[in-house]
Amino acid sequence: MNALSKLFLRARPLPLFLFMLVLMIAEVWPLTVHSQGIGNAFRLSIVQGLTNALVAAFIFAWAVSVGTFLNSLLEPSLRFEKTFFYFSVIYLILFRLMHPALLSVDSSASHWLRILLGGLSFICSISIVSSVAKALASVKTGTSSRFSDYAWEFFQIWFFPIGVWFIQPKINRLYEAHSSSSTPRTPLRHDPLQLPG
Repeated sequence: MNALSKLFLRARPLPLFLFMLVLMIAEVWPLTVHSQGIGNAFRLSIVQGLTNALVAAFIFAWAVSVGTFLNSLLEPSLRFEKTFFYFSVIYLILFRLMHPALLSVDSSASHWLRILLGGLSFICSISIVSSVAKALASVKTGTSSRFSDYAWEFFQIWFFPIGVWFIQPKINRLYEAHSSSSTPRTPLRHDPLQLPG
């Protein structure tokens, strides 16, 4: 597990919420500048694409960190499919990066392309959120979960800036419990709490 994953797993809800809030403000800013007629439209679409991709990268870095951790706690038969999960993450970041440029092209071909790519992005989003939510429910129950078992977790992740207040403490507790159980305490040579004999 890398340092970034550990950072997301140990992070408390408040810093995640505040950082997400800053990113969302940065994402909306190019739209306000464009509405005021300031700057070149193409340059603004590039800035908007970058901010969109940054927001997506933050959310999906959290999802990958949490999903990979939860997968490691499950039996192989209960784990989600990693290939489509990682494809979905990469695709969505690229889609968010390119979306403003696609919107600036006005043609019938680009219209259908936007519908096709947008539909795939929706499927990928559902897949990522569902995978993480189902893995969390399966870790709690030890069995394969149906949607009714993890619907609450699904919506907590889907509405991330609000749901982080509910979902992140669960992740923190699981990570702390796993860390304490996987790394047992080894007494120091001169440990004053170590009893003789």
